[in-house]
Amino acid sequence: MSQIEARKKATDYAVKLVQDMLPKSDNGERTRKRLEALSDKEFEELMVKFKNEEDYLQIITPVGEDDYRLDIDNLQNVADKYNINFYHRIWMYSDDGSRELSNKKSMVLHLPVRIQQQMISKKISIPKDNSHIDSFTLQATGSESKGGRISYPEVNNLLSMGLIKTAEEMMHFRGGSENGNRLLEQSIVKMGQASANALKPYTGQVGANKMLHSYLTAMMLKSTLLY
Repeated sequence: MSQIEARKKATDYAVKLVQDMLPKSDNGERTRKRLEALSDKEFEELMVKFKNEEDYLQIITPVGEDDYRLDIDNLQNVADKYNINFYHRIWMYSDDGSRELSNKKSMVLHLPVRIQQQMISKKISIPKDNSHIDSFTLQATGSESKGGRISYPEVNNLLSMGLIKTAEEMMHFRGGSENGNRLLEQSIVKMGQASANALKPYTGQVGANKMLHSYLTAMMLKSTLLY
């Protein structure tokens, strides 16, 4: 096979792989333009980087665009088609330095992320834990836990991406529902997963709602905050 034929075969393979992941997007065409714009030397160097896992094929998924929204079931089908294994047993390390190989396999992915200027590391604070909570609202507070809270713009971002359940988790289960947070974490620890729909009937009220209801009651005002 000549160099030209080998390059065309590699390009077609990359384009097909990317397009299969997002069939309705233009990522396949973007990939083709990227690869065809390279010189033979640059193309060969890129293939070496791919082999050494120093570079990767890229896809673009604009927020709010349905045609660019990744679908887990489709990605699994693509992985099966191209013999890509997502699941591996994981070495888990303890505080004393010992390690143990997990019995069950977990999904392992390379996920390079491009974030907004307002969310770069120097602009955010990483919470040490989520155990420091306000006694009235039961929401994360203090210098060590405050970064665990979710803001109104962040909620809007989640809703715009269609992540309704994620927003509900952050605002209800992790946003002041003491029982909800405990049940959620217990379910994850014991079963490896949790269902918001299954747990919600037992979670009780969010602390902020209780506090505001108390304030309104003290002002002789009725409210429907508590159900």
